[in-house]
Amino acid sequence: MFNFLRQAKQQPLTGMWIDGADANERLSRTACSDTVRQALSDLMTTGVAIIPQNLAGEACDKILADFRAYCAEHPVHADFCDEHGLHDRLANLPLFSAAARQVALNPTVLEIVETAFGKPADIVGSLYFERGSGQNIHRDTPAFYTIPLNNYFGVWHALEDIHPDSGVLTYYEGGHRVAPDRGFVGSKKMEGYFAEVESACLSHGLPKRKVVAKKGDTIIWHPELPHGGSEIVDKSKSRRSIVYHYKKTGLPIYGAAAFFGDQGRLSQKDNFRYKDIGGRRYVDHGEPKFFLNRKEGNFKEQIAKA
Repeated sequence: MFNFLRQAKQQPLTGMWIDGADANERLSRTACSDTVRQALSDLMTTGVAIIPQNLAGEACDKILADFRAYCAEHPVHADFCDEHGLHDRLANLPLFSAAARQVALNPTVLEIVETAFGKPADIVGSLYFERGSGQNIHRDTPAFYTIPLNNYFGVWHALEDIHPDSGVLTYYEGGHRVAPDRGFVGSKKMEGYFAEVESACLSHGLPKRKVVAKKGDTIIWHPELPHGGSEIVDKSKSRRSIVYHYKKTGLPIYGAAAFFGDQGRLSQKDNFRYKDIGGRRYVDHGEPKFFLNRKEGNFKEQIAKA
């Protein structure tokens, strides 16, 4: 145990400046647009930034059309489609779709995440959904484990008006400030981790919010925000959306096994190959791939090289 603790301490755990004690003072000195300033302030206080009508309707429609074109070329899509014609998740649509690549480079999103990082952003990947994930409350930190810790953002775009019965995005407001993840790094406590985080949210009396988004709305969340998908009340209702994952450029990123495991074995060097899309690096996943939604999460599938 002593050996492990010593190794864990050698791993740098410093997160973004927005999590520092002087974050408000630094934000006041940061040169950025009002939209970016408000988003960073919201990420600091609630853990979520909501940017209404950030995407043009035409951009959303082009992604929907490209997804249909992808399905037409790949019959395997039928294995991930329900009786209502709605698919689970397709990873890395931007490797096929020019429209999805363009949204990955959304200037408002990049300004927000890169201001928080203090460096350019790498795009780790993306997930396209046609229906709600139904996923339990979870944090992304173990699935997108950067060294140093928490140099990551998830960014979700609504590609249509979202129906309340479709299984909407839910989160615990302020949940990024309870049960800090640095205490779980190397802990071997993968089982029961999410339950412990949610229990901490409940014990602090944090409100559980739902987001019924409109087409073109963008939601950015802090890496430690506890979030998930609400129950799907009407399975015929779609929830077409796309999520992108960003990290600070040059940092390694691992999956849950590494987050909870032996820190002494982890390299602090960048550990992926990349493709260039519009001057930003996108992890080279080879090609898009379908996955089934799982209530307990899809962490092993999101970061193949852990």
